[in-house]
Amino acid sequence: MTICESEVVVGQPPEVVAERWSALPTLAGRLGGVVVSPLSRLTSQWSVPVAAGRRLDLVVRVVGRTARDIVWSTTRGPEVSGRVSFRPFGDESTAVRLRFEVLPRGVVERVAVLAGVPQHAAGDFLQAFKKAVEDDRGVADPTEVQ
Repeated sequence: MTICESEVVVGQPPEVVAERWSALPTLAGRLGGVVVSPLSRLTSQWSVPVAAGRRLDLVVRVVGRTARDIVWSTTRGPEVSGRVSFRPFGDESTAVRLRFEVLPRGVVERVAVLAGVPQHAAGDFLQAFKKAVEDDRGVADPTEVQ
């Protein structure tokens, strides 16, 4: 099992950032190539760019939620489980931490983990999320920002 962590500070309060995370599909086209499609209230399909034009498709299910944490695991694709946390950082900012464990199976997944692909993808995704949320600042209905 390999543990990956990435963190970014977003210039919005935690409740706003957590709400935007819960509405990831509305940020379509602004998540660094990651596509999130809802399948049900707790399950979504993620398509993540990994390398050389290849994509990794996962089905992610939320298994626990509080005001400041979302715990999730995959139900299809590589075995991955993790947590995203939203913590106050100063007066009007939020530290968003993504921590997950990957259990690589097969040679390709092991090589990808050794090369740092999951860690790099997590960092890129959080940076894209930060930019999308901060670009929406002051917009009455951020789903209309494209």
